[in-house]
Amino acid sequence: MGYYTFYLGGIHTIADFGRPKGAVLLGTPYGSVGFAVFIFIVLGCLALLLAEIFQEAVVIKNENDMTI
Repeated sequence: MGYYTFYLGGIHTIADFGRPKGAVLLGTPYGSVGFAVFIFIVLGCLALLLAEIFQEAVVIKNENDMTI
């Protein structure tokens, strides 16, 4: 899910590059990149972090199930 968020962020950046924005993160004479890209990056990292946490929780649960 995190990788899909990064992918959607890239697609959003490419599709929205030439449109004018209010707040600009990176601007060029041909277009600009807004703060939505930063949000996509943060949400993608958060999804990857949660996936790692839940994967570790499953490993710990399986170890605890084997003990008496």
